[in-house]
Amino acid sequence: MADKMKSQKEIYGETLLELGKTNENIFVITSDLGNPTKAKMFGDAFPDRYADLGIAEQNAISVAGGVALGGLRPFYSTFGVFAASNFGQIRQSIVYSKAPVVIVGTHGGLIGKDGASHQALEEISLMSSLPGMNVFQPADLMETKQIIEFLSKNNMIAYVRLSRHPQKDIHTEDYQFEFNKARKILKKDNPRIAILSTGYIAAHALEAGEILNEKGIPTEVVSFSTLSPIDKEAILEYKDVDIIITLEDHNINGGLGSRVCETVSEEGLGITVKRLGMSCFGTSGDPMELYCKFNLDSKSVAMQIEKMLE
Repeated sequence: MADKMKSQKEIYGETLLELGKTNENIFVITSDLGNPTKAKMFGDAFPDRYADLGIAEQNAISVAGGVALGGLRPFYSTFGVFAASNFGQIRQSIVYSKAPVVIVGTHGGLIGKDGASHQALEEISLMSSLPGMNVFQPADLMETKQIIEFLSKNNMIAYVRLSRHPQKDIHTEDYQFEFNKARKILKKDNPRIAILSTGYIAAHALEAGEILNEKGIPTEVVSFSTLSPIDKEAILEYKDVDIIITLEDHNINGGLGSRVCETVSEEGLGITVKRLGMSCFGTSGDPMELYCKFNLDSKSVAMQIEKMLE
């Protein structure tokens, strides 16, 4: 029987556990979410370096800031939507205070049956607006592991957005994460279309690109694992395509699409950019059905691009 697919949040928990064996500087904090964020894997192994502070997120954020300023490397584990709802405390106690904390927001995007109240669809916009905040969103399990390892070795202030959906890796085995370096996951000579995506939904972008290439529409697909700062060179490479498409399971305002539009405008490229993503709150349902409902599944994306070309 094939191995059960894992989610990014599971890889996060496993990676923290492994890092904790050799890096005694890591300290993990959560707010009654140790089990669903998988942070408790670390807590069970290293109880002296783990604090579950209950449903008191603002207090936990302040504690994380204090722990960081005290010389440890804290990972604060929460749901992405609760990171967004405690934005003010993150601004004051972490970013303004220059406290090097890693905030890990799991359950990002269209997570499914938890419903709109727990679906983080705006937090990238908020986090990217903070001076000095670095924002990451891995596309697959391999990239998740490498980003967490990368952040364990430096003092960046960071927000990492993770998915809860089981998935397969889309990168090849030789993949190496590079900070602020987008990666082509589908290459094509002389592309007419460039699909720029980020996070779990990059797999949908890849499939959509393959559909378009099969139909004779040359398409390249790029995954952005660092969102703030943004790899401008990867965007400027597509100055001669017919159209740039951005795809994300986040609000189109303030997310990847906005960052791409800013770059295209500032550089005076004069290229049409079409943003595919969310422009409303989510709803409850099976995850794949939600992607279809909001036209963010691979077939819907490919169909929308074909219509744009007409």
